[in-house]
Amino acid sequence: MLTKPFLIAAKNRHGIDWQKSVSCHGHPIAEVLSAVIKEIRRGKEEESLFWALEMAACGSTAEEFLWECLLVCVPEDIGLSEPEALNIVKNAKDGYFSLPQGDKRRFIFLAFVTCYLCRSTKSRYVSELLGDVLNRMESEELNPKMPDYAVDMHTTRGKALGRGLLHYLTEASSLTGKDHVFTDIYLQRLIERAGKK
Repeated sequence: MLTKPFLIAAKNRHGIDWQKSVSCHGHPIAEVLSAVIKEIRRGKEEESLFWALEMAACGSTAEEFLWECLLVCVPEDIGLSEPEALNIVKNAKDGYFSLPQGDKRRFIFLAFVTCYLCRSTKSRYVSELLGDVLNRMESEELNPKMPDYAVDMHTTRGKALGRGLLHYLTEASSLTGKDHVFTDIYLQRLIERAGKK
């Protein structure tokens, strides 16, 4: 049975205790938001849209938090598989909030985004990379030495070592995974000129 959402104030960034506050259908709002993301991960369009609409019905602060979490979902669950997804979700968010609060046309943007994210190719690689690196930084298992090529003409130590444009062009600006469609003709000219200085 539908009721009005029951919001509990809290001393956090949003001013609402999402764990204790309850949605129109009587669910803890924290669980409603969790369901939006979990159903997106599983590609369940109807269910993710249902929970997103349930969240949106909880008021303007809940709407803002929902879109915040949809944006985070992109690098977390879609990642490098579809990098353009971040701009698509940002644009949909802008469209949603460009319409007045209470205007039901807003929901087409929510439907679009939940459907789009459900159908997107997914990868948690970026999220897993971040988690692994943070864990290894905390344990100091990952503590690399400063690479020599980072000490270039843009740093005090690099300048003291006399590293100028030639070092920058041949060492510091070196690329891995370079697109070989593009010629090196301009780089070679720059190196030649830097070598004469």
